[in-house]
Amino acid sequence: MTTSETEAAPAAAPKRGAGAFAVLQRLGRSLMLPIAVLPAAGLLLRLGQPDLLGGIPGFETGGSVISAAGNAVFTWLPLIFAVGIAIGWAKKSDGSTALAAVVGYMVIDGVFEAMSPLVLAGETTATGDPAVIDYGVLGGIVMGLLSAVLWQRFYRTKLPEFLGFFSGRRLVPILTAGTGLVVASSCRSSTRSSTRRSPGWARPWRPTTWSAAVSTGSSTAS
Repeated sequence: MTTSETEAAPAAAPKRGAGAFAVLQRLGRSLMLPIAVLPAAGLLLRLGQPDLLGGIPGFETGGSVISAAGNAVFTWLPLIFAVGIAIGWAKKSDGSTALAAVVGYMVIDGVFEAMSPLVLAGETTATGDPAVIDYGVLGGIVMGLLSAVLWQRFYRTKLPEFLGFFSGRRLVPILTAGTGLVVASSCRSSTRSSTRRSPGWARPWRPTTWSAAVSTGSSTAS
């Protein structure tokens, strides 16, 4: 085959599924940022338990402080995933990308809390408290992806002159807030059907959950 024939030959067709693999690979890279926080949080939570540093005479308060520091990360894990994925997914991301993710997650969290008495009427937790809609880390991942996509699409948008202050990066958190409202409201029907199949899934993620789990494991091991 001559050089001219080689140049005229059509380019090889991309492999089937290459696009999906590239998307999953990009998502995996985005997940690495929030996942990197977990080891430090787990160590702090474990070290503060009564069978370790919390059991040292005179250091009980210090142990509870260390445990609370690790537990705080797990309590806000959905928000951490929202911010981490938004920064990792969006190209040329900056602080406005993270701000948009925070705003979006705060919106869906507030909407879920407001809708819980209607959607989960009569549902209670194991402690007798009213159940609250909580998609956990999944909600943070979805909101992080949406924030990144919106930022990528609208961070250069120019508005009319009288709305010029809200152009560009300042527009993205506003759009993310509206998107979060729509997404959280649209989850109402799926939440209701899922709750009927498994009533316990929507119980709120309380700050004591992880500490109680670690303490239970420690007592069982001893």
